[in-house]
Amino acid sequence: MLSRRQLSHAMVPVVENLFRTSGLEPFIYQPNEKKPRDSFIYIGERCNVAGSILYKKAIVAGDYDKALAIAKKQVEQGAHMLDINMDD
Repeated sequence: MLSRRQLSHAMVPVVENLFRTSGLEPFIYQPNEKKPRDSFIYIGERCNVAGSILYKKAIVAGDYDKALAIAKKQVEQGAHMLDINMDD
């Protein structure tokens, strides 16, 4: 265990101030000032039982393959991350 004296001299790492999220894969947002359109973060919002009738019907029916297809389509269309909401 480190003593208080050792902790006061500990090096604090310098970390670049970026938006970071994690899930199955890390996502680190890096804005592109030369190409602002490349700086958008696309968030898929169709995996929401309160906002998507198709998704809700699939979940209620236990048709998880259909729910997964909805999520997968959003990623294929360019979503960087998905907002999944199972609370009705």
